[in-house]
Amino acid sequence: MKKILLLLLLTSASVYSQKYVDSIYNFKIEEGNIIWQKVFKSDVKELQKTFIKKTITNIKLENLQEIDQTISFNVVDDMIDFKKYGGKTMTTSFHVLGPKNYLVVIDFKEKKYRVTIKQISIDLRSNRLGISTFEDLFYRKKKIKNTKTSQKDLKYYHRHFIEKFTITDKKDDW
Repeated sequence: MKKILLLLLLTSASVYSQKYVDSIYNFKIEEGNIIWQKVFKSDVKELQKTFIKKTITNIKLENLQEIDQTISFNVVDDMIDFKKYGGKTMTTSFHVLGPKNYLVVIDFKEKKYRVTIKQISIDLRSNRLGISTFEDLFYRKKKIKNTKTSQKDLKYYHRHFIEKFTITDKKDDW
């Protein structure tokens, strides 16, 4: 009986400790803020120019700045196509459905580039909830919430960001 009780206590302690994590789906905490960061590899020549031509031209953005091997810009009114990733309107969180604004910083090196997304805010005014930040939604006890719902939601963001910032050669057959 004591062994069973001890096992239950240890199991519940390990489950509780996993309620908050340092990183999940390339999201991590940096200086009290949640950022998404991923390094992409590419054999494309003139990587920075190609990235701008093939990726940025399809994004609604403001304040594009290009300094040496770094570009930065603000993405505005970005929408996640959650249905593409298996989501349904009635079971997907409000913040995934709403338009998002965020800062993107991209650093280029030979044959790779690093995308950092920060200052993510979600416009929930249509639901009378105002504007929320990622930290409002996912940041607790200096860590990222790790619940079933937050995992599902962060996975939508993760997949969306990967798709949005991967250099692809789109064939236009018009």
